[in-house]
Amino acid sequence: VLATAIFVMSVFPLMDRLGKPLIYPEARETFVIFSSLGFAWVVLGPLGLWWFKYRRPEAAGMFYLLAAAGMILQGVAYACNGYDRLSYAALGAMCLGLYVLLVCLGGAFKGIGANLWTVAATWALVTAVPVMMVKNNTLGPPVRHNPLTTAPYLDRLAVLQQDNRYRSYSLDGTPQPNFAAPFSISSLNIVEAAAPSGSNEFMRKRLDRACTALWFGGNHSAGRADFGVTATQEMFRHLRYFELAAVRYLVTLGGDPNAISYERFGPWKAAPLVEPLEATFPCPVEMLNRIQVKFGTYNRTNPGVVTLTLLGPEGNRLGESRIEGESIRNNKFMDFDFPDVTGVKGKELRLRVAFRPSAPGSMIAAWHTTDIWGERYVFGVVDLDRPFRMVYEDQDGIRIWENRRANARVFLAPEAKVVSSPEEAMASLQTIEDLTRRVLVEEGGEMTTRLPPDAAPGRLIDFRLGPNDVRIRYEAYTSGILTLMDSYMPGWGVKINGREAPVLRVNGAFRGVRIEKAGTYHVHYRFRPVYWPHTLAMAGMGLAILIWASMLGLRKLPSRRDPD
Repeated sequence: VLATAIFVMSVFPLMDRLGKPLIYPEARETFVIFSSLGFAWVVLGPLGLWWFKYRRPEAAGMFYLLAAAGMILQGVAYACNGYDRLSYAALGAMCLGLYVLLVCLGGAFKGIGANLWTVAATWALVTAVPVMMVKNNTLGPPVRHNPLTTAPYLDRLAVLQQDNRYRSYSLDGTPQPNFAAPFSISSLNIVEAAAPSGSNEFMRKRLDRACTALWFGGNHSAGRADFGVTATQEMFRHLRYFELAAVRYLVTLGGDPNAISYERFGPWKAAPLVEPLEATFPCPVEMLNRIQVKFGTYNRTNPGVVTLTLLGPEGNRLGESRIEGESIRNNKFMDFDFPDVTGVKGKELRLRVAFRPSAPGSMIAAWHTTDIWGERYVFGVVDLDRPFRMVYEDQDGIRIWENRRANARVFLAPEAKVVSSPEEAMASLQTIEDLTRRVLVEEGGEMTTRLPPDAAPGRLIDFRLGPNDVRIRYEAYTSGILTLMDSYMPGWGVKINGREAPVLRVNGAFRGVRIEKAGTYHVHYRFRPVYWPHTLAMAGMGLAILIWASMLGLRKLPSRRDPD
């Protein structure tokens, strides 16, 4: 009864949000899948153990075996593996069904005990579910990493992001949405079916029109194919908002975010390079010295040489580059570098790629797609004027790129304009020239300072991010709105130098506090759910009932002096 009441209190605040037209149907489906399966675990988990104890009160070993199996199966059902929602539904139903089956078998057949064979059979069944799902999942973390150790690129990201002052964003599914969270890494890639409406709208309208917070996963986002745009194209279209949201680091699988690609978003296919392939394209850059091509190796080493030739409008050779077949990584973009070719912007250039094998059976495939120019292999022209620079690469082709123009997730805006609603704030963002100097709020008066445009309004001294609190130490050189680029939602409170202050909704989606004068400030945000006191009261009631029931059970135990 208590679990049902807590579940209802957790669902009730979300109903109005899930009923709005702006929420995609996938959000409701995800909500139903996770909430219904989660509630089923809350009810069937202890109910199954109670039924088994009722049927076989003497089988303590089997009871604990079933309890442990249920905990592990529930953990498997909700592990962040990057599956789509239907796969999670199947996984959750399989785990729950297996648990019910084990409890029913254990309770129905009184001859089954916790012996060696029973334990082995139980763990074999429990292990079979995640193994089967992993074998059919291609979007998880690289398989070469020991699951008990952290992948090297995650360690590097944690260092680069400086205690989460900055965010990262994965374009190609590594790490998967929500997978960065267990490693204390702030990532833009999330799966959040019931995200606050403000941040959801910001992500959909100001970051990537092919995404919502339901599945913000770069090129693997739900709905990406419906828009026909890649995550890289959307990022450069809205780069100022990515920089505002403190997205300083990108993670790619071999690709270069500075490359201007000539492919649409799929479908792709691989074709063997049995003969040279050519593609004609209008050059988008003034100076050209690097081109990327995506290859496949058939998961083997292929001795030989791949040659990329760049031809001019008259067929004259402008440059040529070669790479060894053994160095090509499967299904990754490879770089071809050659001397600078200048004065080619807008000209029709031609690429020719060829493979010359040096061993029997050696073959390389070039990835193909169909775009407005017809069928062509997948390539990209690197634009040196784009802001991302590579700071890390490992043997799997995982690369980390840095954009130094991105600001930290905490900044002091010396000017503030008052708007009437979050919708007005979201619509007015595109009219603001410098998004870190002026913000939009819904409470209090407007703020204007005489700070010179090139003068820094302050500096961030310290930033500490916890699960339910954020601690900031900031030295302000002027008055303004100290803005934290994290979601605004009911339940957040804030103290400034130990005193309570109102939490402002900034730019329709984020949090901020008003700073009245220059000085050093200690800002502490803390979060408590809307129905937190009621939840604590019910949890306390449940604990009291548990203690009372346990004491009552102990009193009913026969005394050692009792001859019966």
